Amino acid sequence: MTKKNSTDENKIISYLEDNPDFFLDKNDLLINLEIPHQKKGSISLVEHQIEILQQENKQLKNQLNELIKNASSNHKIIEKIQNLSCKLIQSKSSSEALSYSRKFLINEFEINDCTFVFYEKRDFKKFKFLLIKNKTDKSLKLFESFIKNNIPRCNKLSDTQYQFLFINSDSIRSSALIPIGLSENIGFLAISSLDEERFSPDMSMDYLLIIGKLISNAILRF
Repeated sequence: MTKKNSTDENKIISYLEDNPDFFLDKNDLLINLEIPHQKKGSISLVEHQIEILQQENKQLKNQLNELIKNASSNHKIIEKIQNLSCKLIQSKSSSEALSYSRKFLINEFEINDCTFVFYEKRDFKKFKFLLIKNKTDKSLKLFESFIKNNIPRCNKLSDTQYQFLFINSDSIRSSALIPIGLSENIGFLAISSLDEERFSPDMSMDYLLIIGKLISNAILRF
């Protein structure tokens, strides 16, 4: 494009921007104007505008459907957490709170397995899903950064970490670690899934944090 053509084009663009109603009474011109199109060869300006509006409308519908889907999913999660809270309040011992938490997470949150790790002995029954390890235990070096940060973490762990936490570790594809404790970290909960996308680093940690606090409150009551 020559310098003159470029200048003329800029003048046309500027004029149309300053006169947005230019085409209002020029229907014949609109129909005859054609715009290059990758699939259809060329189309009129009106067709082009309609196509753009249709695409924007489709995008808006998709966004709305996604919002509705997320809202529905969040509502279901909130209901489940409320149910968990009610059951934990009714628990009569720390062991009962642990047992019910595991059962609830597996059944209601589609978790493959879960394991509780505590740093000191408490009034717990002997469970296969319960590990008591002193905080200075060498095995907990595997989780040093997580324990130090004391916030939920969702990511794929190493084979050694999975073997430490779960009996059947070979089929695990994703996992989450949730701290247990309020003012002081007394342990953590490890949950696993066979679905690779069930727990990922970019997912919201809010619900996991709430679950950890609910279980903490239930245990520290006793």
